[in-house]
Amino acid sequence: MESSLVIFLDNQDFELFPHSRPYSGLLCSLLRTCFFVFALTLQTAGAEIGRKVDFPCHNKDEWIVSGFVTSEIWHQYFDAGMRAGKLADYDQAESNFRAAIAMASDEPYPHYELGYTMLLKREYEEALAEFRATDDLARGFFQVQAEIYMCEQLLAGDIDEHVLSLLQRLQQMSESGSGSGKQAEDVARDVIRFSPNCALGHLYLGKALSRRDPIQAEASLERCLQLSPDETTLIDAKSQIGLLWSNEGRSADARQLWRELQDTYSGHLQLERLEEFLNPGKQSGNKRSTPSFWQKLFGRT
Repeated sequence: MESSLVIFLDNQDFELFPHSRPYSGLLCSLLRTCFFVFALTLQTAGAEIGRKVDFPCHNKDEWIVSGFVTSEIWHQYFDAGMRAGKLADYDQAESNFRAAIAMASDEPYPHYELGYTMLLKREYEEALAEFRATDDLARGFFQVQAEIYMCEQLLAGDIDEHVLSLLQRLQQMSESGSGSGKQAEDVARDVIRFSPNCALGHLYLGKALSRRDPIQAEASLERCLQLSPDETTLIDAKSQIGLLWSNEGRSADARQLWRELQDTYSGHLQLERLEEFLNPGKQSGNKRSTPSFWQKLFGRT
């Protein structure tokens, strides 16, 4: 894991240089001395110097000296939150994720996991706030926009907790590769029966029907798009329509649709899946649209 030394100056973070391994011995002592002198110089010039701690050269994720803090220090609390969540200790998980956010408020990961922790605690307004913070930091991070959509629908009374649980079950099926089976179809139809205007219900029905009834699948996906879904769901629905077209021999139309999505939603993290369609076999390096710990544990995508 690579991290960077950072100094806080006038409430801004300034990266000094990246490093990928800890230093030790004479070099460590030399760096510590240089940083200490530089920190005093910056303090004289008006820098805000925070905690005064030793320079723990044995752990690159915990490097701190005078005003210098690594951008990875929040991982201590984040990892503790993950461990607490695995034990279903959601109060402790929440506490640790909040500590991680206090140290790295611009990192989407702790916001995202705190959001889902609050969802598990059924504190939906707080979950929504954290999911929105995540999306502000990294547009399309994992399935955060779909999480925002579900929270908003729930708080508005358009879906209830039962429908929420059905949608989470459909997420799990989709991620596990069973989203095109009869069971997924039945669950999606249940969502639509309880909440006819839930865009996600129509998305999952379209995906479930894609192999057995492509015509009805496309109609369901088009209905999803008519219901003004979140960006991630829209990209997913149009991507699936492109796949249906491609399977029908309309490869040129499919590729045009996918490229239009790339142009319209440039920078969106979910577009990496389009790269797989446009460039089959190409490995994507974006880890922010793959399942997190919580997703794997509780079946989220």
